[in-house]
Amino acid sequence: MKKFIMMLGLVTFVVTIALTTSACSASTGHSVHGVAGIVTRNTGEWKTLSKKKQKEISKPIPKKYRGTWYTWNVFKNRKERVQIKARSLEYAYRTKKGKYVALDRYQGNKLAAWTTKYGHLSVNYILKTKSGGKYKFFAENFTLNRTKQGVRVTLPTYWVDTINHNKKITVRKKMRKPLMGHNKMSKSFFDRKTFVSPYFEKEDIYYTMKFNKHMTQMLFDSQTIWSNSGANTNIDTDALSAGGDSSLYSKIKYISFKGNKITMIVDPPASMVNGYYRIQLERLSKKYFVVKKTPKIKEYYDGHRVYRTSSLFGVRFAASAFYKK
Repeated sequence: MKKFIMMLGLVTFVVTIALTTSACSASTGHSVHGVAGIVTRNTGEWKTLSKKKQKEISKPIPKKYRGTWYTWNVFKNRKERVQIKARSLEYAYRTKKGKYVALDRYQGNKLAAWTTKYGHLSVNYILKTKSGGKYKFFAENFTLNRTKQGVRVTLPTYWVDTINHNKKITVRKKMRKPLMGHNKMSKSFFDRKTFVSPYFEKEDIYYTMKFNKHMTQMLFDSQTIWSNSGANTNIDTDALSAGGDSSLYSKIKYISFKGNKITMIVDPPASMVNGYYRIQLERLSKKYFVVKKTPKIKEYYDGHRVYRTSSLFGVRFAASAFYKK
């Protein structure tokens, strides 16, 4: 009898654990970016669709959009593609090893597409359906517009600063890597603009950088997206970061312009280190610049050690329309 009661208790415990795990999994929702982990599809908006609209979203994507289309993301320095089939859309990027990783995917009965009043195609993800013609849509969606060059894709709002930065991109049958010109660095290039870096998934962080009109001060900040405990930053960016305080500008002690490069010696705003930082920026195009690697040498300025921002080497920044005043 005791053995029976013990076995019954064990079975009850296992079933309870299984149900709890199942409930937790269900509440998590479907991940938009399975690899990047940026957004989770667990919220949405209920919309009542007419029978005509319900019939439209059940139809396949028009043939003029279908196929595999490519583009070059200057912001993240990588090749990207959009694969569109009759009942699926996948946005992916190419890794350095040549493998494509999906950032977003709509397919099967989770895909809903309809023509907008502008003649574009809106591709959406359906969370749930219920009686009465009600559908629950996730806020993130793609808008497609067929042009002579290819397909113009309007990216979801969340992607503007974290994935691509551009609101609209044109993808083509043959990928075109944009030519990098020899644009000269100038004060007007930085004037009244805020530059933003790509979003780094592992550290849950991206950076913003802007300058005052006369290039005597620089505001550098670390931005987190999902983490409540703060970003996982390195010591050099910690020293430069204003910590969200827009009044904590770094003083630029020295600056020189040469061709498409600018070299600065910056005094950190929070005085976390007893010294300065040398930062060199190279302009890549009308909107982009990259933080260049500077050699490791013992350098002093005004009697204090000059350090390098090694964690920023190779990081690209783009002028952000969102932050522009």
